[in-house]
Amino acid sequence: MAPGGRGHQRLVTGLRSRLQLKTDFLLSRPPGGGASLHALLSRYDWSEHKPEIRSRTLTDLPGPLLTSDLQSCDPHRLLEWLGAVDAHVGW
Repeated sequence: MAPGGRGHQRLVTGLRSRLQLKTDFLLSRPPGGGASLHALLSRYDWSEHKPEIRSRTLTDLPGPLLTSDLQSCDPHRLLEWLGAVDAHVGW
């Protein structure tokens, strides 16, 4: 089924008539402007979001042991720990 072909068009039309699809995209604006991006998005309802940057110093917080052998801490365990710290779990 090639994009733009008869079968593809039937499928897209059928999906659009039965499903109200909504998708969010995160786009980065090029430095020095975004006029080209503005023109591309003019047909759509969109908003610009500014990232929130915050920092804090945590003391007396037990953390995973990291050594140079890369076997001391499983990457999944480290990411799980970071998520728990960010969500204030266990405080």
